[in-house]
Amino acid sequence: YSHGYISTDVPFDGNILIDIRINHGNSGGPIFNNAGKLIGLADATISPKVEQGHISGEPIGVMVPMYSICEKVKEIINAR
Repeated sequence: YSHGYISTDVPFDGNILIDIRINHGNSGGPIFNNAGKLIGLADATISPKVEQGHISGEPIGVMVPMYSICEKVKEIINAR
């Protein structure tokens, strides 16, 4: 279950942290905003911390924002 929170802090290596759990098979899937606009693609999950053999915290999802994807597509097209 996700609340749809997006981190407004510093992006993680050019990507954006989100509260969506990304499992095997749904990475690369679309992320939409409330208006139905495609805002990015699910990329990976940052695992929670393990302290003294116990898992603490929830996994954090990483989203590649559409502006990054569009820039990369333009680079690929222009490289031809």
